[in-house]
This record gives sequence, structure tokens and C-alpha cells, in this order.
Amino acid sequence: MNAESNESVFRARVVIALTFVGLLLACSVNVWAFRIFFDRSYVEWYSNAGPFIALATAAFGAAWGGLDKNPAAAGAGGVAASQQQLRWAGVAQREEERS
Repeated sequence: MNAESNESVFRARVVIALTFVGLLLACSVNVWAFRIFFDRSYVEWYSNAGPFIALATAAFGAAWGGLDKNPAAAGAGGVAASQQQLRWAGVAQREEERS
């Protein structure tokens, strides 16, 4: 192995180790936060809130289904894209409706 290869292997291992430490820290904060704010574990909270989360996910999925029907809007830039997003949200009136 050459020195450049050793350095890239070392960097990859450091990235993997930092990612693991970050995930471990996030899990630790999650356990602490659920104990403090909800006075129960994450598993208990999720078993109680799971049906509501599933319902919200299904509703979002149903609403999202109609948004991909206009592929031309995805390539629109600037003002056209902003107007299309406002139309999807029901905020902006279409030009036909104004007159």
C-alpha cells in the first residue's frame, strides 16, 4: 500500500468512527429528553403515539400523490416555481381566476 492509500483508509475510518459517536450521542440525548419531557421511555411514547404518526404519514402520502402530476413545475425556476408552490398550497390564485 502506498502512503496516499493509507491516508484515505485512515480518513474513512475516522469518518465512520465520528458517525458512530454522533449517532450514539443522538441516542443518548434522545433517551434523556424523553425521560425529562415525556416522563416515559421512547418505546412507551411511540406505542401511544404510533397510530397518530401512522395517520399523519398516510395523510401526507395521500396529499403528496397529487403534487408529482406536474413534472414541468419541477424544472421551473425563480418566480414560476414560487408561483407554482403557492398554487399547490392554495395561496395564490391562478391567472384565469383573477379575470
